[in-house]
Amino acid sequence: MNSKNAKSAKKRSDSKKEGLALKSGLKTKQGEKPERVDIKRELNGLKKEINELMRRIRMLEERQNNLRARINIVDQTLLRNVKRLDNEVLHINDEIREINQGFKDISDKMKKLVENVENSARREDVEIIKHYLDFFRPLDFVTRKEVERIIQEKLNR
Repeated sequence: MNSKNAKSAKKRSDSKKEGLALKSGLKTKQGEKPERVDIKRELNGLKKEINELMRRIRMLEERQNNLRARINIVDQTLLRNVKRLDNEVLHINDEIREINQGFKDISDKMKKLVENVENSARREDVEIIKHYLDFFRPLDFVTRKEVERIIQEKLNR
């Protein structure tokens, strides 16, 4: 077990050394001497990556803002259309009520017309009355006043 502990301790110290070498700008490979890395080149590479990532983030934010604006426009259009359709439905309902009232009025008038037709004389009845009028010839009759006037005239002569 002691050999295992010694090996793990050596690994820990090697990784510490490697970590220190990286922090100080030195790169090491196992079993080799640390070599100097150009820190400015590494920093410039990191700056470029960060700038690229920031550019991408700005683009995504701009896309998100554009989508929000589009959604707002769609929402406003939808609300306007819903209000317009509600008004149209109300108008159509009013027209339907008026049409139904018109049909009810027409139905009532037709019922009255049917009642009047039922109460009026039929053609046969009119023909019978015409026959009696032709038979009696009421135009040939004289009224009471005419008879009295005729009598007065005769008496005065």
